[in-house]
Amino acid sequence: MSSTLYVNVSTEPMAESVHEMTSHVDGTTVAIVAMKAATVIAEQNAAKSICENVDRGFHSLVLSQLSQKCAKARSIVDAKIQELNHFGMALRRIHDQMDMDFHRIAGRYSKVFKSLNNTLKARIYELDRAATELATVQMPRSMRRMLNGGVQTPIYQRESLFAVQVIASTIARKTTSRSIELMCGLLQKTATLQASMTRITDNESIKTSTQVLIPAVFFEADDLNLSISDRSVHIPDFLGTKSIESAILQDFQKLTSADGSAISGSIKDQAKLLLSKAELTDRVRSKALELLSGSQPLKAQAGQV
Repeated sequence: MSSTLYVNVSTEPMAESVHEMTSHVDGTTVAIVAMKAATVIAEQNAAKSICENVDRGFHSLVLSQLSQKCAKARSIVDAKIQELNHFGMALRRIHDQMDMDFHRIAGRYSKVFKSLNNTLKARIYELDRAATELATVQMPRSMRRMLNGGVQTPIYQRESLFAVQVIASTIARKTTSRSIELMCGLLQKTATLQASMTRITDNESIKTSTQVLIPAVFFEADDLNLSISDRSVHIPDFLGTKSIESAILQDFQKLTSADGSAISGSIKDQAKLLLSKAELTDRVRSKALELLSGSQPLKAQAGQV
């Protein structure tokens, strides 16, 4: 036999539990969202702090490196400045020394050139003195003499012409007479001087002969193309007379060497003979012989000395 069982089940407790569970889930959701937002904010703050710290550390590192480089560069610059200052002081000392030397040398050369200018001025004055004296003294004197002592042809009146001619002829005769007297006096003085010189020289005579040594240079030149030998003698100008030079040249023509090729050996032999006869000390004679033995003839392009 069938029966129907009616059961009433109440869902209110479950609904209440679900409602409570929903409120808890909503609270949890809100907490999770809040925690996520707080986590994001914390991460952002931490990242910002880390970035700020990294930037500050990098800035400090770069600033420290720049400070070190600046300090190193400043020390180098200070050292260079001190070195440049030292060089500048040395250059100033050198400049001052060179300035003093320049002024001293300039003063010395100024004195030298001033003395040279004065010497040249005096020499030029001496060279031009004759011409200057001729132009300033002798020419006016000659002109006055010519005007005063010459023949004048003035134009006068007919009444006084004879008297003027007599005066002019008198002046001419006086000038002529004075010139003749001066020439006669000069001739008399010349004759007196000549007579005195003749009287002095005629009464003198050489009692004893004396040997005098004269320095001379013997020169012998050979022609390159022809077999011709030319010999000459040179003596000092203050002794240079034709008679002495001719006499020495005649003796020079007689000199020959042992082998006949040159005359240097013969000249040395003559010099040694003179040294042996001269009254000299042994040291002087030995030194002269040593110099004579070590001497060599001077070779020229077309001859030998």
